Amino acid sequence: MSESQIYFVLGNSKDPCGQQDFINSLNNIFDKSIFDEYGLVWPKHLDATVTLSQEIVPEKINIFMEDFSTEFVEHLIDVKHNAPNTRYIVILTEFLTISDSGYVSFNAFSTGEEIWSMVTRLKNFQLVFGSASGNAFSLLTRGLNSKVKNCRRLTGQRLWGCLFLPIIRSILNFLLSIGPVFTWFRRCLGDVSRSNDRLTYERRLTNLIKIRDEVSLYLVTHPDLDKMYKKVSFSPILELPLVFSLNRFQRNTRRSNGMFFSGNLTKFRQTRLELIRQSLVGPYKQYQYIETILKLLFEYLAFQSFDKKQLQYVIDDGLSVYFSPVKMMELLGASRVNGDDDKVIETIADQIFEVLSDHYPPINIITGAYANQRVIDVLPRYEIYVPQAPNWSRSSPVRIFRSLYHGLSPICLGEFSDHQITSVATNAKDEQSLRVILDEDSNDNTLTGRAKLYHERVYKNTKHVAEALIHLDA
Repeated sequence: MSESQIYFVLGNSKDPCGQQDFINSLNNIFDKSIFDEYGLVWPKHLDATVTLSQEIVPEKINIFMEDFSTEFVEHLIDVKHNAPNTRYIVILTEFLTISDSGYVSFNAFSTGEEIWSMVTRLKNFQLVFGSASGNAFSLLTRGLNSKVKNCRRLTGQRLWGCLFLPIIRSILNFLLSIGPVFTWFRRCLGDVSRSNDRLTYERRLTNLIKIRDEVSLYLVTHPDLDKMYKKVSFSPILELPLVFSLNRFQRNTRRSNGMFFSGNLTKFRQTRLELIRQSLVGPYKQYQYIETILKLLFEYLAFQSFDKKQLQYVIDDGLSVYFSPVKMMELLGASRVNGDDDKVIETIADQIFEVLSDHYPPINIITGAYANQRVIDVLPRYEIYVPQAPNWSRSSPVRIFRSLYHGLSPICLGEFSDHQITSVATNAKDEQSLRVILDEDSNDNTLTGRAKLYHERVYKNTKHVAEALIHLDA
């Protein structure tokens, strides 16, 4: 039997880092050496190659991350119409929330977020949700199964649909167009997503619904997503396996003994991270200069840009007790005299991490932590996952996978068991637990055993998903 060919289409998504996680996970499914590493035998007939493509490949298996523009959706439908044997697989990553009244949205876990979703639709999707399209809400609720009661569906359509009537929509649009009114209204809703994020959610949901029936298979990253999407007739759905090798962990002991956070900074996370920092660092400012220079370095390595005023401040200050003027001149050399800022930061970046390894801050917030391999190579040892809201009950399986894939040790702040990969991560109940982890200053020797047990548990589902993917190529 010939090897199956699967194409991962890059052209629709604007999240290259997120795409790379799923490319890595799909490649790992068909990497026999990973299963050999854990003493598992991978069937010979389950063999496939994942190839990257900027465009849809007609008559083949095409995998996308869910993140479709209106133009791409139309293109996707046209290709399927002209080449009926083209198979689409879509990876679903966002939580599809359905309120008691039947309102469907992405990631609306509170009443305030639900109202924020509606306001965004009213302001930005008049043509899609206007009267010309009939009942605005019926597009999103079409196909709700019996798990959502008929009375709730009917109530939801009447309740939410009436708000899209032209006269009511016009009045609301006028009020929300007044800056102070809009600001006051949003403040009343509490801690809701950023305007651009919510607008993106609504656009993505609208386009996903349009292609729901064109897709051959959906892959989800969390067990809860399976239940959510099935309520609105997305099928078939399988959970994407997240398997990984431990080979990269050999370099972990050489990393700085510190933690970093790289996720989306919600207000709750900002507050919690500051509490963690105070707990680990204390009221002193001994890490102030180190944090400043590390921020500059990570920005430079990730984005090839940096704040020149901050660089000037750091250089002139001499990095306090960590660098003497003589050592600083050795680092900078003639480039500092010539005023070549790019050369200065390049020189520092090449040497500074080793010099500062014994003074590394306990925790850092790093933007673009996985932008390229150079950044990954100098990340500290532990990546911490902080829940995005109070009483948040869900872990971040893909983020845990990302850490493990790159040889880092993931830590979940809290105790999670909603996904099997959480059994590999270290769970820290509170700030005191984080301090214990840092004080140990060594690799977690039990991680290998946890990883082996995890792969034994997910082995059956991994084979099932591999068979489903290859079957589509038959």
